Amino acid sequence: LDYLHDGSIPDRFEVAHLMGIALDPAPLVVSWHPVTLDEQICHETDPFFEALEDVAGPIVFCFPNADAGSRQIRDQAQRFCAKRKDSHIFVNLQHRIYWGLLRQASAIVGNSSSGIMEAPALQLPCLNVGRRQQGRQRSRCVIDVPAQRDAIAEGIERVRTQEFRDSLA
Repeated sequence: LDYLHDGSIPDRFEVAHLMGIALDPAPLVVSWHPVTLDEQICHETDPFFEALEDVAGPIVFCFPNADAGSRQIRDQAQRFCAKRKDSHIFVNLQHRIYWGLLRQASAIVGNSSSGIMEAPALQLPCLNVGRRQQGRQRSRCVIDVPAQRDAIAEGIERVRTQEFRDSLA
């Protein structure tokens, strides 16, 4: 939270320039990691990516995690992005740039602690998918859904509504 507190988070123009992407319309930020308790990462990952297929608008994948199975997820995200010119992958963004991206996002979706811990500081809607963050305390900006395609798709629609965002003020 230090970057947020000291005001060193880049603005929309700087984030777009540093990342080389457009931020209008606001992107959906995806942060997805392997569920290390699962023998096969496809158990929760496949329905997640299936739900993303129907998402309209830009998507930005962020991958700082190096858990077993993360390379397979990055490969799946690269195949996803290869089919959509409005989708991008970034690995290990600098903290201040990541915070700047979150500030410009429509929502964050995935199973990362970033949605649980950082999104509330920005009043950023978060869809937390699956079991990876079970048992962690949450703010009201976080909606939890099971790792099922339809539940994820409905959750993405909900967190991207202006009504939900306004409820976080």
